[in-house]
Amino acid sequence: MISDFITRQPIFNQNMVIKAYELLYRHNHVNHFPDICQEHATRSIITDFHLDIKQQLVGDTKAFINFTQQAIIQGLPYALDPTKVVIEVLESTTPSLGLIQALQKLHHKGYTLALDDYIPHQSWAECYPYISYIKFDLQQFSIADAGYFISQLEHQHIQFIAEKIETKRAYLQAKQQGFNLFQGYYLSRPELLYKLPLNHNYRHAFIAHYQTLTCNTSATHNPLPTSHKNPVIGFMSDQTMVNQICVK
Repeated sequence: MISDFITRQPIFNQNMVIKAYELLYRHNHVNHFPDICQEHATRSIITDFHLDIKQQLVGDTKAFINFTQQAIIQGLPYALDPTKVVIEVLESTTPSLGLIQALQKLHHKGYTLALDDYIPHQSWAECYPYISYIKFDLQQFSIADAGYFISQLEHQHIQFIAEKIETKRAYLQAKQQGFNLFQGYYLSRPELLYKLPLNHNYRHAFIAHYQTLTCNTSATHNPLPTSHKNPVIGFMSDQTMVNQICVK
């Protein structure tokens, strides 16, 4: 149940300043999402994010974390401090009434929301007032079509993230089309981080927090309490770890 790795990928503004990191689940040193339940991946990320007392994962920025529609409806985002995260909605064809109501409640509670891998559809228009970010996967949706959508959308509070930018040309085109933020291999590859338990309490703390998320989050609708004062986990770049082993 406990993985040894986690990945983060920076999200940059137009001045190439890191404004946030997307946190991604990794089961091992292979830097790709494994064939596992998305719900488990989200709960694992939330658990390690909460245990990261030293805030090594994202520093002073925010963490973008993916949630399925069902997890949002069940209230899983409420386990997190709304000032530290952006809740990414994994899009399906159409949002259910339950999801729309859940997003409205999260918005009113101060949570920041994003639509991930967005394909414009009228059924999502009711959600726009509650959404702060819309992410377009430029490998799935053309930059020109995204730019047209950006120019036509009336909700001026929404910022747009160009995702999977893999060339300089795509980056420059995305800037011209009105994107505010940028993410992709051309700017920075996802950084694989190795988890470093700092004492014997990490495994116990992880399991306890994970089980709380599984059993009680939807009922409490409150951020997880901090049950420990001393750090139980740190993080090291996988490449740094490899280099240290090679030197030895």
